Parts: sequence; C-alpha cells; structure tokens
Amino acid sequence: MEFAQRLTAFSRSMVYHTPKYASIMDWRLATLNYALRLIIAIYVFLDIFKKNSYLETEVPMGRVSNWGSANKTTYLPAQEASFTTKTPYRRSFDGIDYSTVPCAGGLENYTFEFDEDRSYKKVSCAYLEAEELIKVEPTGGLFFVTHLTETVSLRAPKPKGGCDDSITLPGGDQISLSPATSDMICSYKKIVDWLTVGTEHTYIVIEHEFETVKNPQQIVNPLTKVRRLRNNTDIVTFKDGEKIKLSMAQILEVAQIDLDQRYEDQPGESDFANLKGYGSYENLTPMTRLAGLRINMNIKYYNYHLDNPNSFKVGSRIPYAILEISPFLTWTSRGQQITYRSDPGKLNDPIRLDNGLPEGYMLNTHPYGIHIDISSSGIIGHFNIFYLVNALVTGLVLLGVAQTICDLVAKYKFGTKSKIYYRKIMEKVDFEREAAKYALQGILATEEYRRVDHKMVKGDGITLNELTNEMKETFCSADGMGEETVGQERNVDKLLLTDDECRVLAMYIMRAGDRNAKERFARGLPRCTVEEMGHRSIDLAEWTELMTGDVMDVQMVKDCVKMDADDYTTRIRKQKHVRRASDQREVFNIAASFSNAEVKSDVGISRRQV
Repeated sequence: MEFAQRLTAFSRSMVYHTPKYASIMDWRLATLNYALRLIIAIYVFLDIFKKNSYLETEVPMGRVSNWGSANKTTYLPAQEASFTTKTPYRRSFDGIDYSTVPCAGGLENYTFEFDEDRSYKKVSCAYLEAEELIKVEPTGGLFFVTHLTETVSLRAPKPKGGCDDSITLPGGDQISLSPATSDMICSYKKIVDWLTVGTEHTYIVIEHEFETVKNPQQIVNPLTKVRRLRNNTDIVTFKDGEKIKLSMAQILEVAQIDLDQRYEDQPGESDFANLKGYGSYENLTPMTRLAGLRINMNIKYYNYHLDNPNSFKVGSRIPYAILEISPFLTWTSRGQQITYRSDPGKLNDPIRLDNGLPEGYMLNTHPYGIHIDISSSGIIGHFNIFYLVNALVTGLVLLGVAQTICDLVAKYKFGTKSKIYYRKIMEKVDFEREAAKYALQGILATEEYRRVDHKMVKGDGITLNELTNEMKETFCSADGMGEETVGQERNVDKLLLTDDECRVLAMYIMRAGDRNAKERFARGLPRCTVEEMGHRSIDLAEWTELMTGDVMDVQMVKDCVKMDADDYTTRIRKQKHVRRASDQREVFNIAASFSNAEVKSDVGISRRQV
C-alpha cells in the first residue's frame, strides 16, 4: 500500500509545460494562417502519397534468359503465300493480319543505293528455316534476319595471259571480273540481296527474375504488362508465373513499325537526313525490311504503383513488371560472316601456301534485320516507418514556419494595430513591476478576506459555508436581468448556477487554498471530502496566496529580495574596492615623484619604503 501511495504521489507531482498563445481577433491574420496551413497540408499530402516519401526504394537486380522460334502453324503458309504474291497486301493468319512480301514481282520498291560502295539493286526472296533467321547474341539480345546480302567470290592467282573477263559458276551463272582486281589476283563476285520471308511469324520467349538487397529471395516471372515507351496503356498482360511470349508481329505492332514501309513513313518524329540514299535515292530512306532496326525491350520491376509518379494510389507491396518496347530506326547488321568452300584435299584453298595469295570460293553473308536488346531495371519500395515519421515531422516544422510568418505580419504590417499585437505577443516582464502587482493584489486580498470572514463568525477564517454563501450571491443572483430573460428557463440554466453547483465551486476553493489538504493530496492520499473540509478554514496567508497566485508567491518574493540585497551588497563592495585602488595608485604616484627627486639629491630611498 505504501508503494502505491508513493507512486500516486509521484504521478501527482508530474507536470507538462506548454507554450502560451495569444488569440488575435483579425480576419486577415486568420485567413493568412489558414492559407499557409492549407498549403503545407497539401505539400505533406503530395509528399507522402505522390512522392511516396514513406518508402525506402532500391533498384532491383534482374536476370533475363530468352530464345526465339517460329510459329509452326503460320510460318510455312506465310512463305507459300509470298511465293505467289506479285503485289504487296495484308493477309490474315490465325486471326492476325500480316504483311505479305510480293516475291513473285514488285520487289523494285525494296531496292536502294546508300552510297557508291553499298548498293542493293538485285533483290530476291529467300525461304529459310526459322533457325537460320534467329541468332542469340552473347550479350543476351536476339537478332532476327530480314535481309541477307550474299556475296559469292572466286579468287585465283593472275595467270601470265591475264584474267578472263568473265567466268561461269558451277550453277551456270556467269559473273564478270571485278573492277577492283589487283595485279596479282583475279577476282570475280556475285552479289544478291535476299529478303527473308516469314520473320513476322517468329516469336520470342523471355524468362525473367529479380531480387533486391532487402529481399534476396528471387521472384520469377511476376505479373508483366507490355506497354509502348511513355505510354501507360497495357497492350498485353502476362499472369504471375507466366513466361513472356511475343510474336514478332506483336512486337512490331507495339513499336508501331511496318517492315514494308520506309523509315520516313513510320510514325514518330525523327530526323532521317543521314539515312537518305545516293543518286536516284537521295530523297528516300530505305525500306525497313531491307535496312533493319533496333528494338529496346526494358523490363522494369515496380510495386506500390511506383511506375506512375502522377498516381495517388498507394498500391500493393507485391511486385510486378512493366515491359516497355521502343524502336530505333537505323541500319542494323549482325556483321559479315565469311565461309570458304574448301576441298579437304586441296591445301591451297583459300590461301596458297607458296605465295600467300587467295584462291578458291569465298561466301560472304551479311545479315540485316531486327536487333532486340533486352535489359532490366525498375524501382522497388519497402515501407519504412522512420521515413513516414520524417515526412510528418517536416510538416509539423513547416506549420511552425507558418506561425512565424503570421507573427511577423501581425507585429509589423498592420500599422497602429501592429503595436498592440506586438505588445501582446512579446509580453514584457519586469521584476519590480511584478513584485508591485503582487503586493497590491495582496492588499486587495486582505480587504476581501476580512469582508468575507466578518459575515458569519469573525476571526475563525473563511469556512466552506461562508464560501458557499459568497458563491450563491455571485453566481445564483438574477440582479439586473430583465423579466423576459428570467422567465425563460433555458436562459437561467445557461447563465446561473444551482446551489449544489455553488457548493462544489466553494469546495474547489477550499481544496486549492487549504495547505493541509494540498499536502495530503501530494502524499498520494485521497482528496478531502465535503465533511472533512467543513471543519477546516482558510487563513489570511492561504487566501492571499489564492488571490495573488499568478507569477509570484511569498517564497519567490523572499528569494528575489534576498538576491537583490546580495547584488546591492556586492555592488557596494566593488565600489569601495575601486575607490581604495584609486587611492593607492594616487599615493604610489606621489611616492614615485618624491623618489625621483631624492635620487637626484643622492639620498637613496626605495619606492617600497616610501
């Protein structure tokens, strides 16, 4: 029980300090204050829900594996359709429209001449297997061939009689001597540009996964949405756990690319001045199927709707992926691939052992097409309570700034009113004035004490009954009220107190004034009851303390008077010390003058002796 009492006493001694505010009745200041607070509230709201300042973000580490193949149901039918087509048109396969290359005629639109060295005049169709069109790059990308420049070369040492003007290949084709032939060898070349048919009927499969530093567990094939770059429309969606599988036709549709249109006819704003041709093609760009293009596929991992910075949705912590597809139109090649038609028994093919000159057939295939570069990035967020608290604290600090701005406006921007506002906000405290106010309040309290004490029993102090009568005279009296006001019951209940309420109010005064009751409550004991307070009374010292209990009390007055007296004594001592030191310096100067005079007269006397 003693411990509980001590704990109760300790809890009653605990206090909370808060600043004191002044309410200024001015609509201009109120409007400014509300406006600033509203702006700050909007800022904090945007900072938390739009900038997601409550999230700790990091870039995920993604890994991608991919491969390509052909659609077996449409690849061969598309080649057969192109074989007999003479004019370009679109044909439906499995409910999807595809461009059909006019291999039976009309390929003159695909010819092009880029400069003197690169000319694509002899264009034909090639019907290759899907495996011949798809190449997985060492960097992880994929290359799909749409155009293949094939160069068949025959080289031989130059005979004594000179090079023949032309030769006949084993297939029956006759080719002429190359004009770039040197004096040592004879070179013959046959160049054919093949448009590979069926590229749109291939597809790509992507398996992807990622992990983060905070969550090292691998997340494989999350929900994936396919979009065009800088577009929030979901074109294709793959469920959680499902691999990404897109046909080339779908990829080109998302990228808004038509292989059978020239670069300048593709949608979008690009400058193709450096890609225009030579001679009769100086105002044209090449066909996309002939020159190729690059397609960037960036898999970005997000959660909490971090992919859309303009969204106010909080979203889920479950991650998802956004596959953004963007094209880049430029000549795209996989580089030359050279092979030799060598005879195993002929060691001089392709280079003669005796003189190092080339000899034999050489096949140079230079593929152009669609290079798909696949990368991964994104932003993954993790809820952090400290980040949220930091955002809220920032808002509270800014609210203090708003109050400071309003205070400055109130003190300096409203003319004469600002002087009044300034004094109210910056209340001055003067010790002597506070002490004087305390003394005058004590004098008035003494007169009031004697008036109340003399009403019932003189000299016994102010009792509970005396206080109750005073409360009734003050708060239960209808003096000055009109008959109409007194006649309305709701007005009486609102403006006046009942007898019981007056007695309770008197009880509050007794508890606040009686020092024994306050000490009892501070020790953790229950408050005095009405019966106990009925046998107690408030003396003059307790009454004065109640009436003057603002800034100063008796003990503080004693401490202040003692401190003031000590300061006065110290100041007097310092003045005496200064006066004594001044007198000593004057004596010292007089002695020094005498000393100098006597030294001159050969009378030795030290300054210390003087």
